[in-house]
Amino acid sequence: MFNLSPQQKVLIVSAGLTLLLIRAWVTAMLLFFSDTKIWNQISNDGIEHSEVGLALIIIGFIISRKLKSNKVYGLIGIGFGLFIDELYQVTSTLFRFSYTPGSLVDWVFLLCGYIFFVATILVINRMRKTSHAR
Repeated sequence: MFNLSPQQKVLIVSAGLTLLLIRAWVTAMLLFFSDTKIWNQISNDGIEHSEVGLALIIIGFIISRKLKSNKVYGLIGIGFGLFIDELYQVTSTLFRFSYTPGSLVDWVFLLCGYIFFVATILVINRMRKTSHAR
């Protein structure tokens, strides 16, 4: 139905797996270590997922010009997953509302970001197919 390329499939799956792994880890940390020094150090380490994600996306796109490997698209997908994971926190900072990690709003925001990401890939894929058909 969608007729995605192998690279697009790798991109979507790697972004989704990255989101699931990060959210599972954060949820486990909140459940078991929320009031400990470990969680305070990890949550205040100064490393933002969005920055690391953007760096991986940029590096992946630069490398993808030379290599057409699925591993490169996996790297780009991980970057998008990290970036999407940080959207709620960045948005809460920009619009000055409270950020609660692991909350229902956090999960809904994350799901909407991933759906938008997949929908964007599908729309781009469809536009390319219709332009090649002409």
